Amino acid sequence: MNILYIHPIGAFGGASRSLLELLRALSGGFVQPYVVSQKGQFAAILEKENISVVTAAGLTQFDNTFFSYYRGLRWLVLMRELAFLLPTFIALRAAKRKWGAVDIIHVNELTAIPAAIMAKRLFKAPIVMHVRSVQRPMTDGLRGRLLKHLIRRYVDQVVAIDCTVRESLPKDLSVEIVRNGFPLSDVPRTSSSQNSYRRFSPEKPLRVGCVGGLLKLKGVYEFVETARLCTQAGLAVEFLLVGENPRKLRGIKGYLLKRFGFAADVRAELESMINKYGLGESVKIKGFTADVKRVYDSIDILCFPSHLNACGRPVFEAAFSRVPSIVAVDNPLEDTIVNGQTGICISAKDPLAIVDAVTFFYTHPEELDRMGEAAYQLAVKNFDIAANVVKMVDIYKHLISKSASHDIWGDCSEFSEKDACERLRS
Repeated sequence: MNILYIHPIGAFGGASRSLLELLRALSGGFVQPYVVSQKGQFAAILEKENISVVTAAGLTQFDNTFFSYYRGLRWLVLMRELAFLLPTFIALRAAKRKWGAVDIIHVNELTAIPAAIMAKRLFKAPIVMHVRSVQRPMTDGLRGRLLKHLIRRYVDQVVAIDCTVRESLPKDLSVEIVRNGFPLSDVPRTSSSQNSYRRFSPEKPLRVGCVGGLLKLKGVYEFVETARLCTQAGLAVEFLLVGENPRKLRGIKGYLLKRFGFAADVRAELESMINKYGLGESVKIKGFTADVKRVYDSIDILCFPSHLNACGRPVFEAAFSRVPSIVAVDNPLEDTIVNGQTGICISAKDPLAIVDAVTFFYTHPEELDRMGEAAYQLAVKNFDIAANVVKMVDIYKHLISKSASHDIWGDCSEFSEKDACERLRS
């Protein structure tokens, strides 16, 4: 199968990592992937993986997600998206000339609906729309109704990454749930913590990690504030922030972006907070790493204080290392986290709630093992990449079978979980 993947983000984050894991599991002859992406770190990683990629300065998006939908000054962001229309079209035309016909167009986030429509007209192939973010209601308001209309007209199959995302989509929309994945071959770790059943001390502190891009919406400021409060309380806790700084703001452009709240040099601001509060010994910032498994193996708790009201990829990645999580999510659905069983759920933007959760684990270290093991079992059940990639292949096969212009199947009809495991091992 020749599949065109459209990924609208240049930075290497959760959505990028999830797509990369999918492409790795699909490689080996059953799928020939082609990727159109924004210039940036992700495209560079794809090239190192020998995956053919065409880049653009920017790919046009329309954002109606729960957190970052347009309101107030954020409507000005549409000016940027309009400016990206031409680069998007040029990149897709270049992809068409380079690769020719494709069997499926797989769009890696609903925000890329404008690029999806262009690709549909150029390639005339079925579209799989992968929805990775919690959406605003599409039942009322002009933009919601417009987005729903565009999905119905241009998208052949909607895929949600979990039940929470599915619940944010219209009930009458046909949606398949295919969860993100992690290769079980990378998993072995026999216990969730070597710190269990003992007291923590400055020599052997409780280790709390936050993994993801250094963005305000990831709750990184609340994470550092939590470190300040825990230090004030005399708790022996280390805090590790792991992620890429999206940008350094310089010159007039940087000033204007910062002045109107469209961007920030988050790492610089976090380092200023750390210095101001004297947290240099208890808070460490580590940049991008491809070896996230080593990070999870080195911590006792994952903290995911995101403002997005959803469980991100780090939650189940950490679970494969038998690490429980503290997650900012209301009414969590049990395919991602079970409150009190695989981790602790809190309200977003509330450092005091994070402190309470950290203190609970600090005073009940045996819960690290109990919740860590439960998190591991849930992750194995729902987030094994070999099992989930087979579900995606079945969707591809179904859509291609519906297309009268394709002659199928050959060897691809027998793609199985075993095949995916073999791809990952190789």
